[in-house]
Amino acid sequence: MNKIIKKLLASATSVTLLAGAMGGIAVNAADATATMPTRAAAIEAVERANDAWISRNPNHGRSFWDNAAYYVGCMEAYYTTGIEAYRNYATAWATQNAWKGATSTNKNEWTYSYDESMRGVLFGDWQICFQTYIDLYNVELMESRGDTADSNKIARAREVMEYQMSTNNNAYWWWADSLFMVMPVMTKLYLVTGNEQYLDKLTEYFKYARDEIPSSGGGGNGMFDEEYKLFFRDAGYMYPDGSKNRGGLTTNGIKDFWARGSGWVFAGLAKVLSDMPTSYANRPIFLETFQLMAEGVKATQMAEGYWSRSMADPDYAPGKETSGTAFFTYGLAWGINSGYLDRDTYLDTCLKGWDYLYNTALSAEGIVGYVQPIGENATQSLNVGPNSTSNFGVGAFLLAGCEISKLAGGVEGDIYPYLQKKMIGSIALEVNTPHIYDNGKICHIDENNHDIISYINNGRTMVPVRGVAEHLGATVEWDDATKLITVVLGDRTVKMTLGSANYTVNDEQKVLDVIPEVVEGRTFIPLRAMAEAIGKEVYWSEAPNAAEGGNGLIVIGHKADPFFECDANAVEMLRTMLGIPEQYPQRPAQPEKDFVVKVVIPTLSDTNRIQADSIVASAEPEMSQGHGATAASDGDFNDDSRWAADGNGVNITFEYEQAQSIGQVSLTFWKPLQRTTNFKLEYTTDNSTWVTVFDGASTLGKEQEIFDINQTVKKFRITGNGNSENTWFSLIEFCAYKPGVSAGTANVSTTTTTTTTATTQATTTTSATGTKVALSTANVKFSQEPESQNPGRHCLDGTEGTVWASQGVGCTATVDLSSSKTVSSVGVKFKLYEDARTIPYHVELSDDGSTWSKVYSGNSVASSNAKIYLAINQSARYVRFTFDGNTTSQWNSVDEIEVYTN
Repeated sequence: MNKIIKKLLASATSVTLLAGAMGGIAVNAADATATMPTRAAAIEAVERANDAWISRNPNHGRSFWDNAAYYVGCMEAYYTTGIEAYRNYATAWATQNAWKGATSTNKNEWTYSYDESMRGVLFGDWQICFQTYIDLYNVELMESRGDTADSNKIARAREVMEYQMSTNNNAYWWWADSLFMVMPVMTKLYLVTGNEQYLDKLTEYFKYARDEIPSSGGGGNGMFDEEYKLFFRDAGYMYPDGSKNRGGLTTNGIKDFWARGSGWVFAGLAKVLSDMPTSYANRPIFLETFQLMAEGVKATQMAEGYWSRSMADPDYAPGKETSGTAFFTYGLAWGINSGYLDRDTYLDTCLKGWDYLYNTALSAEGIVGYVQPIGENATQSLNVGPNSTSNFGVGAFLLAGCEISKLAGGVEGDIYPYLQKKMIGSIALEVNTPHIYDNGKICHIDENNHDIISYINNGRTMVPVRGVAEHLGATVEWDDATKLITVVLGDRTVKMTLGSANYTVNDEQKVLDVIPEVVEGRTFIPLRAMAEAIGKEVYWSEAPNAAEGGNGLIVIGHKADPFFECDANAVEMLRTMLGIPEQYPQRPAQPEKDFVVKVVIPTLSDTNRIQADSIVASAEPEMSQGHGATAASDGDFNDDSRWAADGNGVNITFEYEQAQSIGQVSLTFWKPLQRTTNFKLEYTTDNSTWVTVFDGASTLGKEQEIFDINQTVKKFRITGNGNSENTWFSLIEFCAYKPGVSAGTANVSTTTTTTTTATTQATTTTSATGTKVALSTANVKFSQEPESQNPGRHCLDGTEGTVWASQGVGCTATVDLSSSKTVSSVGVKFKLYEDARTIPYHVELSDDGSTWSKVYSGNSVASSNAKIYLAINQSARYVRFTFDGNTTSQWNSVDEIEVYTN
């Protein structure tokens, strides 16, 4: 133990103290390229990011990959900080999803191609959730001290993965992301079950993905590139003939490596190596790949510390990006902490990555920004900014921050959960004490004789064979006539004879250097020989006071190195627990976290829900797929049950035969974590006058849009105007509830207006009429200007190519004409995009600045920056242009806006 402490002290004092942005010690102080943070600063960053995310997302989403990737990070934050609120948040999500991924029970329809439906059971994006479920199961097992744990938590994971392993297919992992999604599931299930098939199939699937999968053109094999030591995203991007780009090349003729794609793999390998047995025959394949990737990662880091989306060709997709950077930083920090990456070689790279994450990506409010939205290549959504965040990006940040905290100062504080995680699948004992640690529980080596202890004989630790072997899951038989001891675990059978140095492992002859002996009626054998004979590793930690006769700590399990230098305090806690008398740790008081954690599982049978008597939609183009109007009110919140229609102005009406008293309503849209939906919610009490409750865009990341009504209603009408990706409107479920029943926290109130006239739709023209109004920042107000280089005034200057850039749905430019005038025309010109993306937008008029009339709703023209004119000829003082993010990202780039009056 002294050795560990001395190494920690040596590493801390071998560098120069420096007061840096993170408050810590300088590395490479000559040019101050990176600083070692304090552990406290890293932990504060983890809590700031996670608290902000939970506070903004009290409701939980489905168990698909993007949500599940966040919860992987959330559980790491729990293990690192011990904050039970984080564990509770993950448990609520798992409970809401019934501890399942895709839920189909018909194995004949299970698929592993891209499939967001409930049939995609074998698709890795539906399997990553199992990582968190297994973690929560293990926490419960440890917390109950080995007595009970709800096997339902891992039942679906085992059912799915064991069915998958029973097939002859090895092509399940056909894209880079899947290696993070599913590889750790299989090592975690190995630790729970001891079934080595999980490791063997893991190897088979990984080798296919790494070395065998053919490119889409058939000219290459495997996603791993030996030249750059990075992974292509999938077969379509592989060199030399990927079909999704230019044969695997960027526009500059350089191999195309997407940072988040390789980031998934690098982080996934770190997680696998954390759990995989040290002695597993195929482990070198994973370790070698991890170490080679570290070389490729180090070589492609930008000077500012982040990794560009296009790793080998930053000019192809320039700018900051957080998710890939976080995964690389996590993997590098874990590699250094574990000793599998050379500290001197990789520390500066790792700390520069964290410097970017801490000082640039993380805001003071805890927003993890500059996250590229969901996609599959480097060039998607280039205009990310400080408010571009996502669930999976936060999860990656949490992984990085937790590992950096150990690099900076080891494990401290409430570390009992961390120790529990480290000890999954292992047992521990201390020489010359009667205790043994197993599944979080301290018990006696021999419950019938508390005087039985382990001891040292001729330099070897001797243990009672039955007392230890059975804790490792083995069975022990004793033949009194022959004095034969038989130990069986899995496919291994060990036979030893009392008084003889000879023994066999699966009939292979071996020789002990210390002969088995009897003490107080118990047969003692050399611990290491027995453990290794049944496929276990032995870890020895010398006591700090060994010179004075202190007792050494022994851990028996699947790892030869279960603890690293940063784990010194965890080792000491384990040693204390095993002492005399045994001591369970007194965990420190929990920090106060003001979270509202919800489990929302609404059902049709809810007696508080009021069902419409008729449902009518303006269009039902996907009836054959089951996406008709009635699907929007059937109590089924799965993605496959929704009403979908294409185009602006599509609507669906829910009518009651007798007017009903309604308290709140909720709307659930398709893909709420990926995109926003543009909609208008109205109701009528008399079938004549319609009251507008909301007209705008849904909130990105919000599972349900909830509104207070508190009226007697005859009909509700929902009008759809596409979404931030395309022109489709997809409503999963509309719910109306009785007064006094809470569906959740209502949306922020918007101005409620009453209208009795239909919206006038302006027409597009090739030129404007009337006199052009001189516009400047004195009479035009912009809702946001997030990029100082692209301010609002750029779309008022009449200069070609200068743009106003804004991010998100509902970004507005409002023109004040000082008095009511006849607006004859308006004009809009957008940035010229090389691809086919478009920007949804609409134009509204108002006389008072509070009641608005929409006169036009449409989209920009793909691959064109020609000015679009609208013929209006209506009186108004205010003209408001609203832009709803382009169909590739959430950014709006507007070259010009113009207003003409008569």
